[in-house]
Amino acid sequence: DRSLGVPAPVAAKKPRIGPSVPRLSRSDTAVMVLNGNGIPGAAHEAAARVRARGYAIGEVGNANRTDFMRPVVMYRPKFRGEAMRLARDLRIKIVGMGVRDLMGAHLVLVVA
Repeated sequence: DRSLGVPAPVAAKKPRIGPSVPRLSRSDTAVMVLNGNGIPGAAHEAAARVRARGYAIGEVGNANRTDFMRPVVMYRPKFRGEAMRLARDLRIKIVGMGVRDLMGAHLVLVVA
């Protein structure tokens, strides 16, 4: 795994960027999974759970920090609906992010 530069979430509330209804199917939604807790293998285990839900897995690696207190879904603008669906599927909180370059992924799951 390599460390990927993902910024800290900027807000603890659900931003309203993009529609709340997913436009892409799960299989067409690319998810980057990052280890935000420092436990070896955590991102790969989470990626397997995400893949089992039918999502496409993009990059799997390490977040630039390991102090995330809980799992987080981040999304590119216009993919709020997909982020909300992934968060519901995994029962985790959504936090938007302003970074557009996610190596082709629509969403990022940071494992805590």
